[in-house]
Amino acid sequence: MVYSIGYGNRTFEFFVELLKTYEIQFLLDVRSIPKSKYNEAFNSPNFYAGLKKNGIKADFFGDMLGGRPNDRSCYDNEGKVVYNILCKKDFYLQGIERVINANEKGFNVVLMCSELDPIQCHRTKLIGRTLKDFGVDIFHVNHKGLLESQTEAEARLMPVNPNAPLSLFPNDIVLKSRKSY
Repeated sequence: MVYSIGYGNRTFEFFVELLKTYEIQFLLDVRSIPKSKYNEAFNSPNFYAGLKKNGIKADFFGDMLGGRPNDRSCYDNEGKVVYNILCKKDFYLQGIERVINANEKGFNVVLMCSELDPIQCHRTKLIGRTLKDFGVDIFHVNHKGLLESQTEAEARLMPVNPNAPLSLFPNDIVLKSRKSY
């Protein structure tokens, strides 16, 4: 199982307490830019050092799984990210594969971004859907610190038609390899 969490207005101490509650071993920072102008406790490198002091390893994955990629071909004419393009990019699929590999090895991994409500973030709208399509369970730590499944989050995203298909991938999208990165 993979987790996701947003820090929002949480204190660093409470954030770490939540990670310990869910026995998180590795935090993967999926912010495109690893800093916050609203919550300085989550700016790298101090943020990563604080996690290390608390026994949690962290790595930056925003270059692979960030919601605002550097690849301009992932944007429409209005400057919005097009997830159906992004999800096919090699860098994105390599990031997904690394998450899947960690999950298969039994590590408790959490994907972190800034938004408290998972349905306001690409953790649910993009990464969670991708992982679900690849058969990986993902649970989001919500604003109350409780777990919400990807399916539950998707139901909140699509309350009008909860039976609508949510797969991002056409049938020809597969991970290119299963090697560990």
